[in-house]
Amino acid sequence: MLALLQRSTFGRRRLMVAGLIAALGISLPASTPPRSAVAADTCFTATGKPIADPLPGKLKPGKLGVSLTDFITLPVTRPARIGPPSVPPVAPGQARINYIGEIPDGSGRLYVPDLNGMLYLVVNGRRVDYLHVARQFRDFQFAPGLGTGFGFVAFHPEFKTNRKFYTVHSEAGWALANKKPTLPPSPNTNLQHSIITEWTAKQSAANRFTGTKREVLRIGLSAYKHAIQQIGFNPYAKKGSGGDHGLLYIALGDGEEDNYLAPEWTSAAQNLGKPHGKILRINPLASGKARYTVPKDNPFAGQPGKLGEIYAYGLRDPHRFSWDPAAPHRMYLGAFGERRVEAVYEVRKGDNFGWNHREAIFAFRGKKRDQFEVFPLPSGDAKCGFTYPVATYGRDVNKGLLDDDGQPMNVVGISGGFVYRGKKIPELRGMYVFGDVVSGHVIYADASKMTAAKPGVVPPQPQLQLLRLSYKKKPVTISKLANGVDNRRSDFRLGIDGSGELYFLVKSNGKIWKVEKEGS
Repeated sequence: MLALLQRSTFGRRRLMVAGLIAALGISLPASTPPRSAVAADTCFTATGKPIADPLPGKLKPGKLGVSLTDFITLPVTRPARIGPPSVPPVAPGQARINYIGEIPDGSGRLYVPDLNGMLYLVVNGRRVDYLHVARQFRDFQFAPGLGTGFGFVAFHPEFKTNRKFYTVHSEAGWALANKKPTLPPSPNTNLQHSIITEWTAKQSAANRFTGTKREVLRIGLSAYKHAIQQIGFNPYAKKGSGGDHGLLYIALGDGEEDNYLAPEWTSAAQNLGKPHGKILRINPLASGKARYTVPKDNPFAGQPGKLGEIYAYGLRDPHRFSWDPAAPHRMYLGAFGERRVEAVYEVRKGDNFGWNHREAIFAFRGKKRDQFEVFPLPSGDAKCGFTYPVATYGRDVNKGLLDDDGQPMNVVGISGGFVYRGKKIPELRGMYVFGDVVSGHVIYADASKMTAAKPGVVPPQPQLQLLRLSYKKKPVTISKLANGVDNRRSDFRLGIDGSGELYFLVKSNGKIWKVEKEGS
């Protein structure tokens, strides 16, 4: 009977269900703080006519441009097939590199993770195989590629002295039955676990890893995607300030476990008793028997029924985050939408970004599997307390895009980026530069116009423009550089070095380009 009642999607019927559940004494997972009856009806019900194309129109080229110069090409790591016949082939990409950053030790060494398992260093322009992460775990999971493999790496801000860095990888097989998730898992965890590991090098200056490892955190997932996308430290937090220094941020998707037709209490992203669909924040250093500790100033630390690890919540699939190098060092996040809208958020402590009742700046409701709709925000939305994005774009940006077989795709996928504060491209300073994973479009917006939203208020959307690209003094697109032909999927990502200079990279061919002043 309870399952029947849970299929109600309208606010008044939900209140009746809630009353019956309370009368029956049934306990439900911890979720967002209770709202008034009026607010519940407004916040969790999408009414009116759906919007077929919420953000129509392609983005237009802007006035700003950059030149790309070859930096390095990483070797092909794509296997023909991984695992038993029931496991699908690994995702597209010859070298599944997904980031480039700089080790925070003053050495100038850059690092590049490949989802197929290798952690590279780039030292004086040459590749070094630093650590084969996949070979260190018996149940390392490669396939099918959507949130599986060696996902990310983050070096501790004190790496030079404590020699510690952290990785994310996925496991399946024996681990699913014999290893227990650290935090409450998805209802069905027979597909994969997402694990954060701490590595301690014997010598921080060594270009090949030798040392020890220990498990910090294990998340149980009921799907192959929407797992941990990124981990990272705030590079601008000062030691001894009592703030962010040494705290690890974790971007964890909803695990695709959400039943989009169910009432609000089944939404993992809104459930404060679960880690899924959240930005988590921990101190990853061991303390006594504890594998990590929860910062006391996390918004839900010490509250019964709520995970203290949660920093912000209400996200479908948070992809990439970064901090503005300029004070007050705002944190920005690029988050995947449900095929309709891609969004950039400013992340602040305790923010609720609304998924799965909101998709970016629209109300959301699912009809049935693979049929999702967005609606205008209701008139009483200000009572809900959701935080809305500071920039958005829609699927029209990729009209005309073709997949690997030459078929139309018309899909979007944001890759969050960085506020440029480097020295080499003065005209780009103050711009938030990010991209679309699928098409390789490079997009920019004036960060000063990416307005911080007040709770319940949609901020003005800044003008988004396409960054003009040239390669060897000729106009080019990332898609052309990645595939040799234009309008094909590129699997585009961005990176940054310690001086704030940008890099572009693609999985399609494992190439990384340095971003230079236009004409150079």
